[in-house]
Amino acid sequence: MRINYNLINKIIDIAEENNLDELAVGWKDFKVKIKRGAREGIPVYNIVQAGVPQSKPSGLETLQEKESFESNLIKVTSPLAGIFYAAPRPGVEPFVKLGEEVEPGKTLCIIEAMKLMNEITSEVHGKIASIKVHNAQVVEAGQVLFLIEPL
Repeated sequence: MRINYNLINKIIDIAEENNLDELAVGWKDFKVKIKRGAREGIPVYNIVQAGVPQSKPSGLETLQEKESFESNLIKVTSPLAGIFYAAPRPGVEPFVKLGEEVEPGKTLCIIEAMKLMNEITSEVHGKIASIKVHNAQVVEAGQVLFLIEPL
């Protein structure tokens, strides 16, 4: 299938207008995933079209490398839909930060659902490798919140 650059540019425009860091679109046999980053202050887009061999972009993490790295990590998912809170209350430090070591039982965040606060805790000893959501963001049941590198 030929790449439709006009369509890809429209997808990039949508991502920029909505301040999205990542956007995946697909239909039939055409799938595109864009991920926005920055390099020396210039926006960089990593565009992957399904079913098309990709040459490795210099200086950019490929989708396969990211998936390989993430496959070694433990996913912490939301057990219910609600609002993600990174800290116990506004204006205080978050429960955990990127790169921080956590022990089993350590509170990672709170999910508010129907006015009930549900603490999400670590089940493993590890290091916070990625925080996938922002404070006060609405999350779905099963959505990945954190990736933890086991230690």
